Amino acid sequence: MQRMNGALMVWLISACVDRPIDQTTETGSSGQGGSSSTTHSTGTGDPPVPTTGETPPVDPTTSSSGEPLTSSSTGDPEPACGDGHTDAGEICDDGNAVDGDGCNVDCDISGRLLWERLSGATGRDTYHDVAALADGRIFLGGAVHPAGGTQDRWLLGLDASGTPQWERRLDAGDAIERILAVAADEDGVYAAGSFTDDDGHDLWIGRFTLEGGALWEATVSSGFGPDHASDLTLLPSGGVIAAGLLATDEGPSLWLRSYSPAGQVQWTQTLTPTSTVEYPLGPGLVASHEQIVAGFGDADGTALLIGASLVDGKPSWVHTAASNTAIFGVALLADSDVATTGRRLGEELFVGRHVVGGAQTWTSSACLGSMGHAVAVDAHDDIVVVGVTHAEPDRDVRLCKFSSVGELRWSQAIASAFGDDSGHALTIVEGEQILVAGERDIGGGQTDGWLAMFAP
Repeated sequence: MQRMNGALMVWLISACVDRPIDQTTETGSSGQGGSSSTTHSTGTGDPPVPTTGETPPVDPTTSSSGEPLTSSSTGDPEPACGDGHTDAGEICDDGNAVDGDGCNVDCDISGRLLWERLSGATGRDTYHDVAALADGRIFLGGAVHPAGGTQDRWLLGLDASGTPQWERRLDAGDAIERILAVAADEDGVYAAGSFTDDDGHDLWIGRFTLEGGALWEATVSSGFGPDHASDLTLLPSGGVIAAGLLATDEGPSLWLRSYSPAGQVQWTQTLTPTSTVEYPLGPGLVASHEQIVAGFGDADGTALLIGASLVDGKPSWVHTAASNTAIFGVALLADSDVATTGRRLGEELFVGRHVVGGAQTWTSSACLGSMGHAVAVDAHDDIVVVGVTHAEPDRDVRLCKFSSVGELRWSQAIASAFGDDSGHALTIVEGEQILVAGERDIGGGQTDGWLAMFAP
């Protein structure tokens, strides 16, 4: 049932929220720090005093009437963004026309907060995933848990400024429910996650109109224990592939299924049984015109990167990642290489790049944090990752950007005034801007879904 409730009214009233944020962005060697400045002096002294009968010397900074000349009249250029000098009104100027390298083409710092919105819902709620269309419309999936109530699946539609337009709360009864993945095209919104029933969590997927109307829903139950969908990727030819974990008599397994736009099952693959899993994290999923790539990791430290066929989901290659590693996010670069993020060595956020076939070309832990939740690639093939910092004293959102060859462009921790915050998902908007979704601690044992837009 679709409805507009008081939570949306609270959000509309208090959409823009001031919050502490570390805007002293840490940059790599390619970027210019946001607080640096350069000043210049002409070094001119007093003009010479002419003697009787001599022609006064010409002052190049004034006209014949003694009025100051403008730079255009003298032929000198006006100070301009991109000239390599930090002039008045500029935060930085690195002298190039590259966005996202620490100093952007507008002479402001990279990664700065452009706007943010809190859900305003009562109780504990969070956004687990975010998708956006070319026209700027935004779609969020998550969970809402009002005080005294059960945790429901939560799907929302917003305009390009982050103002909510509609919401759906899907409730299967006295159950723990969540939407972990959303994907959108011009014809509708897909959502996937799980809800609890007698045998544990059942996997759930549905498709909705861009205005929130239900088109179809499907559930998958193994009968062996908890099942859930954790990621979705749109197919170039239409339809969607869902990834998740499905219980089997051998243990939890990576599950892939292709659905047509009308909800018809095209194929299903169940792969790689494992002993333990980290619910509800992973597996991550992405698809191109050539292949599907899934990243997978379990609590025992076994991580796999799998390339599979678009036709039937059968693996074409499997790569076993380094030990004590869990992959939670994957994305494709322009040449079909794979960017990954997750956690390794217990509590270390990593970002990496793999060629087709899985071999790793580089990995980095320069994005300081305990876990990477999601990764995306922008129009310049830069890699953006979101996750969480180490919880000392509180866990904050960690957001970083790398070049395609593994150089850290910039990194920042984003903190609220209360407790623990988390960045769960991100997507690239208009090729460069970074849209991040997660949760923010608002005190009193409550959390709000958090959505924010950042500069490249």
